[in-house]
Amino acid sequence: MFDNLLDYDKFLTIYSKNVIASKTDLKGSITYVSEAFSDISGYSSEELLGKNHNIVRHPDMPKKVFEELWKTIKSGKTFTGEIKNKKKNGDYYWVEATISPELDIDDNIIGYSAIRHDITQKKEFERLNKEHNKLLDAYSQYVIASKTDLAGIITYVSDAFCKISGYSREELLGASHNIVRHPDMSSVVFKKLWSVIQSGNVYFGEIKNKKKNGDYYWVEVAISPELDEHKNIVGYSAIRHNISQRKIVEELMDTD
Repeated sequence: MFDNLLDYDKFLTIYSKNVIASKTDLKGSITYVSEAFSDISGYSSEELLGKNHNIVRHPDMPKKVFEELWKTIKSGKTFTGEIKNKKKNGDYYWVEATISPELDIDDNIIGYSAIRHDITQKKEFERLNKEHNKLLDAYSQYVIASKTDLAGIITYVSDAFCKISGYSREELLGASHNIVRHPDMSSVVFKKLWSVIQSGNVYFGEIKNKKKNGDYYWVEVAISPELDEHKNIVGYSAIRHNISQRKIVEELMDTD
């Protein structure tokens, strides 16, 4: 594989600088670490050699992961998994680790070797994506929101929209937004609404809507154009605030 000792030395140097690698004895005490391991952990090789490998163990990692790890490698098999480690300064990093038994000429396990791939950015993306999805779920549950195409055909509705209107998501998607239009609302209001949003501006107003069962509800609405990368209007999005109780009070005051 190598033409001479110099080539082999170069390979070892490149390996050490770029591969997060370590070796331990049967008890997990470190016998070798690569430069890349030292770099990512923040420990020098002198601080790591002779120490138990749990020096980089992060408290977030459940015990059962390491129980499964040791069970696997002690049986002569290779363990592969994602592990959160702790740096010397207290920060963390994630690795995808492959840990294998090292055997002597009689196939007895004499230690363990591990190579790792830094997946910190991947795990951070997963965390942010999870948080993003939680926010979207909360948004959908509590914000009366919808989106339409240029013709007013519904392309998105939140859970809160479905709840207040009485329609299921399946009944709303693909339908015209006037499915919830109440006959009490003057056509003049909607002519103004369309004039405002088609000109690229945001419409604000109070609108009386009709539920599936025929009842009504009032909302304070903000409808905005959605633009593509060329600033062309490609649809409209709306968020609403339920003002039904306020409107009932206003009606009672007018009656008095």
